[in-house]
Amino acid sequence: TSKAITAASTNTPTGNMPAEFGTAAGLASHGRVTHLKGGLPIRFGGLLAGAIGVGSGTGDQDVEVGHAALAAIGADEV
Repeated sequence: TSKAITAASTNTPTGNMPAEFGTAAGLASHGRVTHLKGGLPIRFGGLLAGAIGVGSGTGDQDVEVGHAALAAIGADEV
């Protein structure tokens, strides 16, 4: 998903960039970059291993589910 791609590319959770920039980045990347909440980088021992993108709830619900998924696989907290 674009949430996972964005989180992996930036090594940071999605949803933190200003909306104007997020919209422009989304248009420039043909939807591959997003500012919507729910993308989290997956790190083990501080090293980026990938990312997870969660959708279908509110942004805060997506983040909560993402954190639960990271905990379930033993990844670093984000």
